[in-house]
Amino acid sequence: MNMQWIQQQLSGWTYAAHRAKSLTAICCIGIAMSTGGAADVHGQQGSATGKANRKAAAGSKSGSLFSHGDQAFRVVRAEDYTEGAIVGEPVQSGLAPVESYTEIAPIMSGEQILGSGTLASGNCGGSCRSCGGHTGSSGGYGVNCPRCESYWYGSIELLSMSRDSDRQFSVVPRLIMTDFESGWAPRITFGTVPDCVHGYELSFTGAFQWDRAGIRTEPNGGIDTLLNPAATIQTSDISAFQNAITQAQFLSTEYWSMEASNTMVGWDVAKLLCGFRYIDYEEDFAVFSRNATEFGAVRTNLDNQMLGYQVGMDLLYPLCERLYTELRGRAGVYANFVDLDLRAVNDDLLVGRLTDESTELAGQFELGSGFRYQFSQCFSIRTGIEVWYLSGVASVRDQLKDGIFGRRKILADDDIWITGWNIGTELRF
Repeated sequence: MNMQWIQQQLSGWTYAAHRAKSLTAICCIGIAMSTGGAADVHGQQGSATGKANRKAAAGSKSGSLFSHGDQAFRVVRAEDYTEGAIVGEPVQSGLAPVESYTEIAPIMSGEQILGSGTLASGNCGGSCRSCGGHTGSSGGYGVNCPRCESYWYGSIELLSMSRDSDRQFSVVPRLIMTDFESGWAPRITFGTVPDCVHGYELSFTGAFQWDRAGIRTEPNGGIDTLLNPAATIQTSDISAFQNAITQAQFLSTEYWSMEASNTMVGWDVAKLLCGFRYIDYEEDFAVFSRNATEFGAVRTNLDNQMLGYQVGMDLLYPLCERLYTELRGRAGVYANFVDLDLRAVNDDLLVGRLTDESTELAGQFELGSGFRYQFSQCFSIRTGIEVWYLSGVASVRDQLKDGIFGRRKILADDDIWITGWNIGTELRF
């Protein structure tokens, strides 16, 4: 009885064990199938995502991606970037959508960071003023640079200049003429810069007039002359200058110029000029003498007409937000066409006359420095000092230093210095 019960119990346990093993196997198979299915599903999704990413990477002109928060950004190369993408064309990505590369591309470009690109310096194609008046392309990014607006400008300056040469010149004994007084005249400049770099400029200066004079009177006579007769002139031909009661002399000088130049402007602080200039420098001298019975005069007129090529530069250096120092320089080489007319009159008779024409080599330079205050982009005022120099000029002193008609040809070998100051204003429109 007991053995039979025990056998029945063992048989039940064996059956239960087999059933447990079967259930365990079924559960393992189920788990394996569910795990494998999920893995397969995830594998398929990963494959699809990888294909999409590879497709997006192949279809877009881009490199690697990086994330910041919930946004994705793509690092691009300048050579892979097109104009269409920069101006706002959307680029598709396998991850988070990137709406526009207008701001990202220029910043992320390695060339831009190094400064070889033109947007970093605010320029277009190396210089924003090189756009030639039209929109251009910045570097390799395809970004349109701002339109370079053309402009006109005009300035007017009032100059006070004085001629400093020939202070001791005189043909009357013990008579020194008064100093040259300062001459006042405008300098008017008008120009245009159609492409913000290259332009044209016209300028007119003058006309200045400087005068000197002196008179000597001796009631009892006794005034002689420093003019020595020469060539065909004898002492008797200038007898009115011997034992004179009164002698007077006058020297008048006139100067004006006109120039036309091509200009090149850089960053509104430097301007280079080159072009043609005409300078007219004229001297008119007369000396009168009267003795007890006669009247005599000697008159000399010299006209220097200088035409040549000039180069120049205007520079500005900022001292503060609106105040600048200014440097102005000009230099040129000229052909000097000189006309001479020398006449001598004694006792109301023309006793001699010399006329001559000659072409000589002459030079010129001008140097000025001062301050400019910029009220706005379009309006400024300036003031400063200037020095002008002329070489190879024919002067009255040179023509008479060897006596009346002592020279039969023009001598153009004098140097003229002119100094002064200026004040003016400039308007841009």
